[in-house]
Amino acid sequence: MKKTIFLFLSVIAVSCSNSSDSNGSNSASINPPSWIRGVWIQEGSTIGNGYIFTNDDFLLKGITGNTSFKQAVESTIASGGNASTTETISSEIYNISITIGAQTTDYNFQKVSATKIEWMNGPTSDHYYFIKQ
Repeated sequence: MKKTIFLFLSVIAVSCSNSSDSNGSNSASINPPSWIRGVWIQEGSTIGNGYIFTNDDFLLKGITGNTSFKQAVESTIASGGNASTTETISSEIYNISITIGAQTTDYNFQKVSATKIEWMNGPTSDHYYFIKQ
């Protein structure tokens, strides 16, 4: 149960908004580095939850389907709302900050090896590791 909570909280964090002022920025650029592209399943998961990184998208992989952040950002912009992404990329770090409405959610990943990454900002103080498929 605990292992699926992070995906649920991630989806809720992206879907929610608060009363903070927005910066009016509207950019849907998502460009994960080549080392992180692919399907990543949470270590020890029996239901196959995790993340998918493509050339131009970042998706939550859940048991009932995938949630595309690119699609969420683009549809918000298309409907006249505020949405943007900011990325920090290096040979071992991929951080993406996604703003939809007034809510910003940060995802911070660190490369452990060619086949293992760590999600560094989970909903608890636990470490979450993902294995490349």
